[in-house]
Amino acid sequence: MKQTVFYRIITLITFFLSCYSWWLLYNQQSLWWILLGLMLLITILTFVYGLKSVRRILAVPGLRLPISDFLLTASAIGYFTSALVGFMILIFQLPFQDKSFMIFPLVIAVLLFGGATLGVYHDQI
Repeated sequence: MKQTVFYRIITLITFFLSCYSWWLLYNQQSLWWILLGLMLLITILTFVYGLKSVRRILAVPGLRLPISDFLLTASAIGYFTSALVGFMILIFQLPFQDKSFMIFPLVIAVLLFGGATLGVYHDQI
């Protein structure tokens, strides 16, 4: 599959919003930043090496359980959720009293973040 410029841009925006959520968790001294950091590490490995290589890296030789599939699915869900939370936090920091007009851009952002997540993990989900 050929990656277009738009796909690369929305994937980078999604990744930066996920990193923003990770940074907020780290600054609030919540221990959730460790779990989200591991999910983002798996996402970076998936960006760089591809899904099949990451699946081989995460495979446990003596175990028949699909641990790598579970970790990749959890990583995809965490990637999407953290990007969405980061975007919503940025929206709520806008200096407007009435933020109801942001519903339509939020729906578009959900579709774009979901598309970026499915694009990165297209073989897994």
